Amino acid sequence: MIKHDEELLFGEDVKIDGFTIKNPTLTEIKEISWDEYQNYIFMLGYKHFDKMVFLDSIDIDYEEFSNWDIFILIYLYIMKDENTPMRDSCNEGFKFFTGIDFDMYYEFGFEKLKEEVSKIETFNFNDILNVIHEKSSHFYLKDSTSKIVIDSVVFEDISNVIREINNIDTRQRKFSNSLTKKVAIAIEKNKMSNSDGLNIFNIARNVAWRNYSMSILDIPKLTISQIYDGYKALIDIDNFNNVMSGLYSGTIDSKSINVNKVHWANKK
Repeated sequence: MIKHDEELLFGEDVKIDGFTIKNPTLTEIKEISWDEYQNYIFMLGYKHFDKMVFLDSIDIDYEEFSNWDIFILIYLYIMKDENTPMRDSCNEGFKFFTGIDFDMYYEFGFEKLKEEVSKIETFNFNDILNVIHEKSSHFYLKDSTSKIVIDSVVFEDISNVIREINNIDTRQRKFSNSLTKKVAIAIEKNKMSNSDGLNIFNIARNVAWRNYSMSILDIPKLTISQIYDGYKALIDIDNFNNVMSGLYSGTIDSKSINVNKVHWANKK
């Protein structure tokens, strides 16, 4: 996967596959609200393995399906609340990040899909997902004006850039068996229910008040990638200073650590 470290450090948008993906400023995120921005990330940035807690709640094993399969299911069948389908957040998210209006299309028409789904004896998301999985290559997103099309490959490319902009770990967790996966899902569920409320605005506050060369008034102009980068840099510097204090005080054995590896300027 191509990395875009330089563009993100300078707060630039990222160009990929003919699209320009927005690297939003804190002000732009505030205008739509952090909660709605998180909905955009859930739909467009999170992969199927990031959604494992949600998918487990509707009895779906994310490892049995592709990221594109899961995206189609949520787009077509999952509600954000009683009156609002998740596809609204998806369409708004695409417009926010690309400036383009997209809608989902099915090559054979959605009436045909409804016909296929109606054959399911026990209506559940897992059975619907099996139907989608068999026909996933026939779904696509298209802008009716420019005729730009997003298929599963382009969607993955866009998703990867959104993940990179938002500092989301790109590594997929692998589990040795179903039990370890169940334990991991339970742990993640507990983390979500006991969230400490850390969000981009709290992170930005830390970056502002720890950086003596920066005014709090400069923070809204920074992009989300710059804020995450600054926050990570502060953590790296603190860790390095703690290690050096330990070395000087004798609480850390100099033979047990490679100072160059823990230096804050070393690329992680």
